[in-house]
Amino acid sequence: MRGQQSKISLVTTVLNDRDGCIDFFAQMKNQTRLPDEIVIVDGGSKDGTWEFLKSYTFDNDIQLVAIQDAGCNVARGRNIAIVNATNEI
Repeated sequence: MRGQQSKISLVTTVLNDRDGCIDFFAQMKNQTRLPDEIVIVDGGSKDGTWEFLKSYTFDNDIQLVAIQDAGCNVARGRNIAIVNATNEI
């Protein structure tokens, strides 16, 4: 695979942290290697986080996958994100 980068999925969970998501995405732009896809599982946010995730688009080719599973804990959310990631890494 020399000369060819593997595609990367970044998986995470969130709950009621719209401002944190805004900061997270802003900081993401400063990274030297961006993920090809970000999969975020929202645990049932009531502060506008879910609506923000559903409407957010990146300026580049990053695919954002937002999934909501109200009431899920961090471990379940992480596992849901992993199952829905399209890349092996």
